[in-house]
Amino acid sequence: MSIGLSTLVVNVTFGLPVAGHSCRSNKRMVTDIQLAVFANFLGIGLFLLVVLYHYLSVNNPKSKSS
Repeated sequence: MSIGLSTLVVNVTFGLPVAGHSCRSNKRMVTDIQLAVFANFLGIGLFLLVVLYHYLSVNNPKSKSS
């Protein structure tokens, strides 16, 4: 099974039209892979925010008790 480059470009960009590529219909459903990529990025972002919060809370000079 072979897929074209324009199909790959449109799928990688979450179905948004890319410069130089025509998109016949803007009403497309999100594919399973696009949803998985979005969910993974969202999860990674939230995880990094939690790590950053804990790093800042541990290294806060105002809350150090002597």
